[in-house]
Amino acid sequence: MSAYKTIGILGIACIAMFGCNTMRGMGQDVQEGGQMLQGAADDLRVDQRFTINANASPGGTITPSENIYLAHGGSRTFTFEPDTGYRVVDVIVDGRSIGPRRSYTFTNVRTDHTVSVAFGLR
Repeated sequence: MSAYKTIGILGIACIAMFGCNTMRGMGQDVQEGGQMLQGAADDLRVDQRFTINANASPGGTITPSENIYLAHGGSRTFTFEPDTGYRVVDVIVDGRSIGPRRSYTFTNVRTDHTVSVAFGLR
């Protein structure tokens, strides 16, 4: 017998013991081991969490400044604020320079990411 027999209509069950975060479905069965049975609801899926790691050099701040955890398909905007006498020199997303800017938005997140901002004197 499975740990979670049925997830009710629009219900959410935590099945972390199976290596997943949450499962959403409409009356779908879950087998032991976290396997899903296909049924009438095409939108049944296991939600994944992804990390965005944010870093800033001295001379300003990045907001939010801590690691952010987003669900599959989520979005998050980061803003870059230089201290007085400083400017944004470069923003680096996933190891690639995107030039100076005051914000950056990750959209439709499907993997882990990094964002770094370098500040310099004016």
